[in-house]
Amino acid sequence: MTRALLERRLRYWQKRLKLQEWDIKLHVVPPHASDSDAHSDIDEYHARVVVTLVDPEHLHKAAVAYRDPEFLLVHELLHVRLEPSGVKEDTKEHVAQERGINAIAAALLAGED
Repeated sequence: MTRALLERRLRYWQKRLKLQEWDIKLHVVPPHASDSDAHSDIDEYHARVVVTLVDPEHLHKAAVAYRDPEFLLVHELLHVRLEPSGVKEDTKEHVAQERGINAIAAALLAGED
């Protein structure tokens, strides 16, 4: 998936997930520039988010759990809706939240076929 297509998919999912009021930026980085396959930096107060994804052309080389860039994108956008839940990282609640987000992202993408 090219960066241009990823940007188009970002705008599609932003609208579908009702996140139009958010200023969402996409950063695509090489695998060595990130310690995870994707993450989001959310500023709830200003309704801004930066989604960082490993470059899709390098996902097959990266040691990542999920290699579908659109799945990663949807997963991170779902965090925008669920982040205010107050779940702290490295807790069983966080693990449950991540599993739930993965299931929702997979279900949304399955509906795209």
